[in-house]
Amino acid sequence: MGESKVVIEAKDVRSVWDDIKGGVESIHKEIDSVWIDWRPEDVYAACLAREAVVFVPSGSEDPSSEFVVARVVTCPRTSIKTMFLWLAWCPGGGALAASTHAGLEEAAVSSGCSSIEFITSIEKIAEHGERFGYNKVMYQVRKDLSDRLE
Repeated sequence: MGESKVVIEAKDVRSVWDDIKGGVESIHKEIDSVWIDWRPEDVYAACLAREAVVFVPSGSEDPSSEFVVARVVTCPRTSIKTMFLWLAWCPGGGALAASTHAGLEEAAVSSGCSSIEFITSIEKIAEHGERFGYNKVMYQVRKDLSDRLE
């Protein structure tokens, strides 16, 4: 694709939490009205328990500028592993985000994952993924009944 490859590295969440916490909270606020099943503290706890990993560009002096939090999810029926991109933060735009794809792919393969996936309600992000080989695999639909609740 012509982007320069940025090597990513896994970080101990304790060493970067103060830097990435603002981005995690911003993501949480942005998607809260659409779909949310986690709190910012859950991200920290999952990383501390080694159920998730924070990736940043190698040599980055400012992890708050770009990070990805990923989990390896194993299908209980097939035992197939997938790297799930739980959170991705790149307020600087597509250039930095585009350059991390190769590093994420290497991390996924080295973790035994046969695919990478993410969920978004933002069409622009889905289109960004499609440019890098991600395919839509399902549609989630919802009918809001909250007005009928007492």
